[in-house]
Amino acid sequence: MKDKINSSTTNPNEPNIKILVACHTPCSLIQNDILTPIHVGRALAVNNTCKGTSLEVNLNWMLSNTIGDNTGDNISEKNRNINELTALYWAWKNYDNLGNPDYIGLMHYRRHLCFNLENQEVPNRVGIIPSKKIDDEYIEKYGLTAEKITEIVKNYDIVVAEKCDLEKIGTGNCYNHYLTVNPNINHIKDYDTVINIVNKMYPEYQESVKIYNSSRYAYFTNIFIMKKELFDEYASWIFPILFEAEKQIDLTDYNVAEARALGYISEWLFGIWYTHLLRTKDINSLELKRTFVEDTSPKITYDLKPQFNEKNIAVCLSTDINYISYLGVTIQSIIANASPDYHYDINILYETLPVAMQKKITDLSTKNVSIRFVCMQNFLQEKNKNGLFYTRSHFSLATYFRFFLPVLMQNYDKVLYIDCDLVVNKDIKELYETPLDEQYLLGAVKDFEVIRLATKDKNWSQSYLNHFLGISNVHNYFQAGVLLLNLKQMKVEGTIKKLFETLERIKTPRFVDQDIFNIVCEGRVLYLDPRWNVEYHIPIWNADWMQTMPANELYEYIDSRNNPYIIHYAGSKKPWHNAALEMADYWWKYARQTPFYEEILYKNLKIGSTVQNITQQITQQITKTADNDLIKEVASYSKNRFDYYRSKLLSKVTIGKLRKHYKNKKKKLKTKIKKVKQFLKGK
Repeated sequence: MKDKINSSTTNPNEPNIKILVACHTPCSLIQNDILTPIHVGRALAVNNTCKGTSLEVNLNWMLSNTIGDNTGDNISEKNRNINELTALYWAWKNYDNLGNPDYIGLMHYRRHLCFNLENQEVPNRVGIIPSKKIDDEYIEKYGLTAEKITEIVKNYDIVVAEKCDLEKIGTGNCYNHYLTVNPNINHIKDYDTVINIVNKMYPEYQESVKIYNSSRYAYFTNIFIMKKELFDEYASWIFPILFEAEKQIDLTDYNVAEARALGYISEWLFGIWYTHLLRTKDINSLELKRTFVEDTSPKITYDLKPQFNEKNIAVCLSTDINYISYLGVTIQSIIANASPDYHYDINILYETLPVAMQKKITDLSTKNVSIRFVCMQNFLQEKNKNGLFYTRSHFSLATYFRFFLPVLMQNYDKVLYIDCDLVVNKDIKELYETPLDEQYLLGAVKDFEVIRLATKDKNWSQSYLNHFLGISNVHNYFQAGVLLLNLKQMKVEGTIKKLFETLERIKTPRFVDQDIFNIVCEGRVLYLDPRWNVEYHIPIWNADWMQTMPANELYEYIDSRNNPYIIHYAGSKKPWHNAALEMADYWWKYARQTPFYEEILYKNLKIGSTVQNITQQITQQITKTADNDLIKEVASYSKNRFDYYRSKLLSKVTIGKLRKHYKNKKKKLKTKIKKVKQFLKGK
């Protein structure tokens, strides 16, 4: 997980220069012999990271790509109050760990000095040159190579960021700027307290304090490079002031932004110190323009490794904030049927999710089930710049996350991808262990609903499936809610590139990413037992489903529905919206085993007059009757309806005693259904 942009190294005959680049989260880095990324507040990050969440992913990235401010003599835990100065303190107290450089400096991950003296860009009114992102062009444009930095710095005692003209901003002078620029965050009484401390601890600075406070020019952002001796002098001056200020400024009632008071004030303190330095010493100094990078997101290439060393069953799911509780039900169903002799490596792909929600899911982990979240934000940003990902109806961007699995899971040969609107009734190790040789890119179950639609509407089948998508045989169209992906072969053949190229060509697929998978993988699919992905919604949506589905697929579907290994609640009608839907009882069985049960009930509680009237009506009818058998039939209405249609079909296609059996069964079920309908109507 590295995102380094390497520049040339310094000449050993030149002065040793180290510039700490303060960062607190994964970001694009310029890294060479001089520029040294440092993780500010690492002690806080280490102590406040939840296992299995995006915070852990971020921390691991920072541990791999930056040094920390939490070793040796340090004040890393004060980062929330003094910002990037925790890096300066660490450098001051651990100077030898940096190689005892001749010069030490500080910049930020998105704010850099411009070492190209020929650059003609004019900074904006707040004194910065905005840039889109960090790339090779940016490095060259602003001279951020080791050679260029050395060439400039070696000629000066101190290099600072160009002063900002406060009259252009409208605040007039440095004191008034602190007073007015952010009055809800910066409280002038705190600044006054610190000024009093400076004047008492260092009376020789009183005149410099007055000059700087009344000056129209300010030196902001704590960006500078200075000789070792000057740095020691500066650190020995500022930190005693800050530590005394900690004792005198009460942060008790301050919010997160207000609590950074000393961090903000430190920028004014640097201006005072620098003003005094210029007044009292013969110093060779230089001011350089300052840049500001808008997009600092790193190009993270995840290096996910299996979470167990042996018998590792790799599973991936995608989710967003709307599905997080339903995801919990899916995972609980996996756990409930898991073998104690195997390990279940569950990876959840997401774009943005609160850490608290992630933790509720990771808390479902057991001894042999490990759950982690993988943030897909950077992958999406890179690929979706021109609105590449088409969505419609109930589909969200999360459905496209599986496109990235070959590059995301480079250390895996295969992975079982499943949607989070399903439940598992059987140990998924049996599905995962299905062999996939090089002729197959994936294993999947046929999509009986799409095949039914294509059979019912030949024109749609030809115009959309055959001509628009280019699929030659609609009977081979598969459902993408359960996919056993041959990652090893996909990586060899560059399948991820083909998926994106196809999406860019098709642009508006009706079944979004599922259509794209079917195009790219046609002829390379191992068709799985239909019981591994039973689409529950077909009879619910379509009264004519038995008459419009081809006979071979119909019998396959009915058999799989009668003994489902995975029930996929595809479509917009979900079991959590209506517990009376056919096969919803499977879902609610697992929902009751999760910490999300009450949340799901509350979220889907419908308090409307119509629903209340229906509830009252049914209650009144149940109260009036003593027929317990009838009450049972009400509860079994959905199942009886399905059995009725099944018996009706079988009574026509069977012969002899079997045909007679199904005719009698159909008749009995019809009577039950009619009785329930009359009951609910109050008759």
